[in-house]
Amino acid sequence: MNNDDPFEGISAFFDSPLWSIASLLLQVFFILLWAALVYWTYQDAKRRIREPAFIAGSVALSLLIPYLGAIIYLIIRPPEYLVEERERELELLALEQRLAPDDAEGHAMVGRLLDREGGGELEAGAFSRALTEAGVARSTEMAQLEERVRDLEFRLRVASGASPEEARAEGDDTGRWRRPSRRRGGDDR
Repeated sequence: MNNDDPFEGISAFFDSPLWSIASLLLQVFFILLWAALVYWTYQDAKRRIREPAFIAGSVALSLLIPYLGAIIYLIIRPPEYLVEERERELELLALEQRLAPDDAEGHAMVGRLLDREGGGELEAGAFSRALTEAGVARSTEMAQLEERVRDLEFRLRVASGASPEEARAEGDDTGRWRRPSRRRGGDDR
């Protein structure tokens, strides 16, 4: 056998069905990777950016420039999620609420921090509303909750068979319940 073409084996491999299948699978993989990067860019941009135009621009960049568009977005995207930004703003609002009313310097400092973070447009009444929406409880609300818990504990003691006097006697003056000194039913464990 005299072969004049030294690359006949290589040429035969690239003409084989195995290479056709491998090539097709590789193309499908890169297309799916591209689509996944476009989807990831969209999801991440929604969590980090408020402006719809900037979200659309980021997705278009990722769509029109395969692979490189997602890397560019990764470089220029905001460093934190919108939720984290809102949490930081609410923490500053809660800090301002805890400051003494006569602490003008502290209020001014928190106001400057809020202005820098973009939350300074809230008025004094809006601070309270923002904290309430975020689930921050005030001390009066906590006192009301503790009173309701004490009342519920009392009712549970009465429902479990204790007389109202015994149930009241088991609670101390701070509203916490003491462990009964003896068990009912003659059980001495």
